[in-house]
Amino acid sequence: MRPTVSGLRALRGAMLAATILTAASACDKLTPAFAARSERPAHVAVPPDTLDISGRPRMLYQVFGERSDPRMLPVAALTDGILRPLTFSDEGWRVFDRTYHQPGALYTLYRDGRATGTARVMRPMWDASGAPLYSLPHCARPTPLAAARVKAPPPLGYMVEFLATDAPLPTPARRIARGQQTGARDPLAAAQRIAAAVAQSTGLPMELLATLDFDAATVATGVGETPTLVLSLVDAEAGTDQSANGIHLFALADRVGTEIIPSYARVVRGDGPGQYRRYVDHLDLTGDGVDELVLEGWTEGQESYLLILQFQRGRWAEVFRGRTNWCLD
Repeated sequence: MRPTVSGLRALRGAMLAATILTAASACDKLTPAFAARSERPAHVAVPPDTLDISGRPRMLYQVFGERSDPRMLPVAALTDGILRPLTFSDEGWRVFDRTYHQPGALYTLYRDGRATGTARVMRPMWDASGAPLYSLPHCARPTPLAAARVKAPPPLGYMVEFLATDAPLPTPARRIARGQQTGARDPLAAAQRIAAAVAQSTGLPMELLATLDFDAATVATGVGETPTLVLSLVDAEAGTDQSANGIHLFALADRVGTEIIPSYARVVRGDGPGQYRRYVDHLDLTGDGVDELVLEGWTEGQESYLLILQFQRGRWAEVFRGRTNWCLD
């Protein structure tokens, strides 16, 4: 392991952030004539609306893209402490767009679990003439996005990534203060020990760990009296001829009693397509005083998606998964 203990943003690798941009940026900024909508194939079944938005439930977004022209991706509805998926008919999505993507609509940006600025909608998915913001090849129904303007304190790089919502989320000051504790005398040593334990329990050869780039961070989730430990090991040459076959280890760890033990793990051994994970952020989406963890997941060669984890019975469990395909067809 080539170890470092990094801040939260170091786990947001630009290489992996680009996966969520692939589908949208390649077909972005098209003129209405070039972005002509195709007719829906007869065999494509359009689902019914599964969420009543007449009462305007709160929404969770991912804001991403170039700082000068970011996009807002609707992720889930937040109703009564529950994350609800967004599934609509064609007309349902247009009603959603008119309801939530009115130019000037303001959403609070979050990073590292705290409010950090605003995202203002500049353009909905469909303009007054019905022309879409973007299109995808061979796709009649791309996921609706909105164009936004981001206002947040520096540092802001060329690319941005935030969570955003119109829900009034809590940010307890006590948790921020408590989160400064490391939870271990030597957090790097604790992270290395957790990585070794996960590798051993899943059959990943220990000698391979030394070849992987290693990042670790502590996250003030509100679980217990110490932060959650986030660690990620990945082949630095992934996707090249020198790649160690895409080996990847991602784990979370929390203190139970006097020990810090694994509370979530995902291992890709490099012997075939695997489910990769990247830490994105943490936020108390359900208002119960304990943050959810937001991850990005992907399979090599496929589009990325968001995962949301909750701490349940001593472990982190997946409670929500976003769409794995940008085309709603």
